[in-house]
Amino acid sequence: MTSPQFLELALSVSAQAAIVVAITHWLGRVTNSEQTKCQLWVACHSLILLLVGIGLLLPHLRVFHPWSTVNEKSALVLLDVQQKLGEAVFWIWAAGFVVALVAFVLRTFQINRFIRDCREIDLNQISLGMPDNELAIDHSGAQQTVKILANDAVAGPFCWQFHRPYIVLPNFLLGLDRRQLHLIIRHELAHLRAGHPVQLFIQRVVEMIFWFHPIVWWSSHQSALAREFACDAAVVESPGGVSDYLHTLLAVIQAGTGRPEAPSASISFGRGKTIVTKRAERLVAIARGVRPKRVLRLSPVAAHASLIVLTVLVSFVRMPVNISASAKSPWSPWPTWSAHVLHDFGVQARDFETYDHGFQEVHELLIEKQHLHRD
Repeated sequence: MTSPQFLELALSVSAQAAIVVAITHWLGRVTNSEQTKCQLWVACHSLILLLVGIGLLLPHLRVFHPWSTVNEKSALVLLDVQQKLGEAVFWIWAAGFVVALVAFVLRTFQINRFIRDCREIDLNQISLGMPDNELAIDHSGAQQTVKILANDAVAGPFCWQFHRPYIVLPNFLLGLDRRQLHLIIRHELAHLRAGHPVQLFIQRVVEMIFWFHPIVWWSSHQSALAREFACDAAVVESPGGVSDYLHTLLAVIQAGTGRPEAPSASISFGRGKTIVTKRAERLVAIARGVRPKRVLRLSPVAAHASLIVLTVLVSFVRMPVNISASAKSPWSPWPTWSAHVLHDFGVQARDFETYDHGFQEVHELLIEKQHLHRD
């Protein structure tokens, strides 16, 4: 991949990701179910990764060619600028991606070490009264019992799942009322049963690739909020139970004040003042029976289908910044790595630009210029 091609890919995929986030946000506003909103954000991040794969592995449609009227002298200057800019953008992105990847790996090791330092709780000792089948979840096609752990070096409860599912409680919460402790554990179980740890992993991968993209980070915040809303809805079965749940949320926050936050790779019960405030506001609205008025309402199936169809259309959105792209073909060449695989299977795939006399001369002039600079 040349520098101008990478520059075009980076700009195009960034624009596509922003559009998919905007579509997901709109679809979430016209659905009633908190679980559906949560699933839409998971689909959003998965589809963004798909768009990255499409950009790297497949040719794309060229709707128009804004550089076709540029003269050779100007084209030469612009191509030189694009090559230098593309190289700079690549190395800046690569450095940020490596930093984000290393940070993610270190956080994962940190939380695994933290889990090993926790002690397992005997549920009979805290008189929780939850049967074993209530603590069982499906994991990789097999049923596993969630382990309840305790540690004093954390401000609030959180869940974690890698090889097996865990719920970690601060020691100071073990003295809470039995009803409150039951609500906390049910909330964390809702995270595990919905597969939120896996969803969080997909979100983190998107964040690493788009570490520079403020809209992607905003979508992560919205996704975290949707997960908490969905689990709150799973715990609060009726408006009458909101009061107990709000008191529980407040008790966790008050008791955890001044203590270290849960590891950031985990799903925490009360992380972030903004999220906690919005959860409380939503719970109060539920207790009052307030429902947002929507002109348009979509079913979960219609919402997901709309997101997929619109994302397919978004995949055709390209930023035609590559001045070296030929105007002789409506499609770009296949990326080299994809074309090689197809060639190995005997499938003909064009992995070169269609001959364009004007830009062929520009390439030759640029190569000659580079040789003169080296001499």
